[in-house]
Amino acid sequence: MSIKIMTYNIRHGKGLDNRQQFLRITDLVRNTRPDILGINELDCYNPRSKLENQPRLLADTLGYEFVFHPILKLGWALYGNGLFSRWPIVDYKLHRLPGTKEPRGCIEAKIQHPQGLIRVITLHLGLGQGEQEEQLTKVALIVGKSVFPTLVTGDFNRTLGSEVGVLGLLDTYTIAEMDNGNTFPANNPTLRIDYILCTEHFQVEKVWVVESQASDHLPVVALVGLGKD
Repeated sequence: MSIKIMTYNIRHGKGLDNRQQFLRITDLVRNTRPDILGINELDCYNPRSKLENQPRLLADTLGYEFVFHPILKLGWALYGNGLFSRWPIVDYKLHRLPGTKEPRGCIEAKIQHPQGLIRVITLHLGLGQGEQEEQLTKVALIVGKSVFPTLVTGDFNRTLGSEVGVLGLLDTYTIAEMDNGNTFPANNPTLRIDYILCTEHFQVEKVWVVESQASDHLPVVALVGLGKD
């Protein structure tokens, strides 16, 4: 049974035209119809995004269960990562990642897939190489603590190489032999910094990048299989 999983840094709904319009994000997700969705740079009650409760709005519009992890809090305004699923989220943990600059974190959730429990981790790493190395070390510990089939999504803010293997994961892009998986900047993508990684429990069927002007990143979608139908 295939799972369609998507990762997207939405820049709180601010498009390449510098217009704040979260409806473009919900429309894109609705058209793509992922089973599981990892979102970075998600706002809640922030004046810059019209005080929208973006996690709730996306979940209610599309019929997902969700976990929101606010890693920045400025009064009522919240900002962070979100994980959405059309299957039940039965358990989750919120992790802060090490670093001394802008706070970073990840969501670790167990999802009741029809074929059994799977684990999904959604993260957003920092900008500096030193803090990225520390954060990847923490992520490796989180990944290694479970025997469940695991998917990892997020904005790594770097191009990954051998780090994927160190994490105990596989790069869906590499397995699918994509021609071009670049995601940033959206108007002329030259960097591949947004990833969907997986453990060896999954069979990668297809991976693609969705063209969009709704953010400064492009979303990545992967179709993976878990066991036999």
